[in-house]
Amino acid sequence: NWIYIIVNLLLYIMAYSSVNWALIQRYYCVPKEEDAYKVGWLVIVLQFIAPPLILLPAMAARQFLPELLGTPDERAVFPLVCLNLLPVGIVGLVVAAMFSATLSTLSGDYNVVASVLTNDVYRRLIRPNASPKECVVAGRILTLVVGIVVLCIAIVLSDMSGEGLVRNMFKLFSIATAPVAIPMMLGLLTKKITNAGSIAGFTAGIIVGLVIFKICPDQLQIAGMTVKQENVILVGTMLTTLLISTVVSFLYRPGTPEQNRVDAFLQKLKTPIGQLPEDIQSEGTKGISPFRIVGICILIIGVMLGVLLPFLKERLPFVMTACYAGILLVTGGLMIYFSNKGSSENVKKK
Repeated sequence: NWIYIIVNLLLYIMAYSSVNWALIQRYYCVPKEEDAYKVGWLVIVLQFIAPPLILLPAMAARQFLPELLGTPDERAVFPLVCLNLLPVGIVGLVVAAMFSATLSTLSGDYNVVASVLTNDVYRRLIRPNASPKECVVAGRILTLVVGIVVLCIAIVLSDMSGEGLVRNMFKLFSIATAPVAIPMMLGLLTKKITNAGSIAGFTAGIIVGLVIFKICPDQLQIAGMTVKQENVILVGTMLTTLLISTVVSFLYRPGTPEQNRVDAFLQKLKTPIGQLPEDIQSEGTKGISPFRIVGICILIIGVMLGVLLPFLKERLPFVMTACYAGILLVTGGLMIYFSNKGSSENVKKK
């Protein structure tokens, strides 16, 4: 119902800016603020392009693969659509792309979680004087630990239905998102929220979320509307985090060092993009861009698809493969061209 849709929309708005660490990593792994600004616009564009490409084939499969509905195979609807509609070469490309996308997402998540555990837990709380080499070793060990934990969770959840998996995901996100997002957003907007208030709000929000998860029924009837447990968790954690953060910040004012850090941070936010000292100092420095490498890889994939054309005897698979190969060749060629052009212009400026 609309309550479920609206509350989960609010959940996603907060989650994309707070607990989606792999996405946030795309911003702070670039050298300059201007680059992060470009990353933001690219993410916006891709968010409009990618979801329809992913979801529409599976939605359309309800019409031409109705026998899958209600069976265990409906979870594999996307691969089955590919097998039924795409020629052999394209199927192989899709399989490789699915594995690559999964590995890329996992590597990004593992890396950022291990980074947080290494820098904010190991180096700050356990070994403050750890050397860079020791931190690298700790990061690798923590990456392995995180991967094993995720693998065990995946094995436990593998027998659940699609709806069960989605609802469990929403419940976990509802417990963690507001306690992380609200102190962060308040910290960006005002200097009145203190470190103590943020930690207290986060802790209280997590505790309330876990309590609601434990004692609240799976769904409630409120004013004739069905309200599911994950919606109650999100609203409860939001209100608790906001209230406790505000009250504790009002009662316990920060000391001078903390206030100076807050003032410096907010002043940095007010500085126009590209005017920070580190941005100005990095002007003219040459970095390694993956743009050309990606273009070369796309070009090679287009060539590989072109090699398949003599083996395709049917007209439709031949035309589809030729079109895909042509698109990849043109895209890869343009990326290489503009990459070389950009490098030449930088050399001329110097």
